[in-house]
Amino acid sequence: MIYFTDTHTHLYLEEFDIDRQEVVEKCLEFGVNKLILPCVDETSILPLQQMLHDYPDICHGAMGLHPTSVDNNYEKQLEVIHKELIDNAKDYIAIGEIGMDLYWDKTYRQQQEIVLREQFDWAVALNMPVIIHCRNAEEEIINIVGDAKYRDLRGVFHCWSGNMEQTERILEMDFYIGIGGTVTYKNSKLPEILLQVPTNRILLETDSPYLSPMPYRGKRNDSGNIIIIAQKISEIKKMALKELSEQIKINVKRLFGI
Repeated sequence: MIYFTDTHTHLYLEEFDIDRQEVVEKCLEFGVNKLILPCVDETSILPLQQMLHDYPDICHGAMGLHPTSVDNNYEKQLEVIHKELIDNAKDYIAIGEIGMDLYWDKTYRQQQEIVLREQFDWAVALNMPVIIHCRNAEEEIINIVGDAKYRDLRGVFHCWSGNMEQTERILEMDFYIGIGGTVTYKNSKLPEILLQVPTNRILLETDSPYLSPMPYRGKRNDSGNIIIIAQKISEIKKMALKELSEQIKINVKRLFGI
């Protein structure tokens, strides 16, 4: 059987409270045998930890403060997140979901950058990869990653939507590109960009319950839909699904160690 890892899913959220077990079973049925669960903020910690407890052979955690949860109380939130990261270090394979989001609101732009830099500092100190959320902030984040102090930083740009020039810069910094359901959308520019991206720099993700691939756009997403994303990428790259699967396994192992 062909297996894949969903490197970005929020299966611990309340959208799955009524059928979480069934969703996990669907994942396994569709060959999605590993799930990486990034944190959003302090309210995510307990449900995320519950999933790690309930499905220890499938689920892996990432701990971080999401940019849309950043406000004037960011110092307190960072303290809680950092304590969890240190106290339960064995449960986490990455720092995330972190980044900047300037799509809806730029009120806390400065605070978002402060929070991002601090979590980058954690990643360097702990030698952990980062899962980066980047929305309408590609230039800002790429420039920060380019700081000399972060030369050893490694990670993935989740749900990538940058242009080709930005993509090339990310690849030069040895980062991965997370590809989700948007690659299946009619007007997506990702297929064109993926033609120029080496397969050894790609990771698959759903961002469930968000960003369902076609033909399920607008409905709740889940990790079983990784297979749809994988099929689309194999079509774009003109490679067999099994060949893509083997390369993605290598990529996941190299970045996350699982």
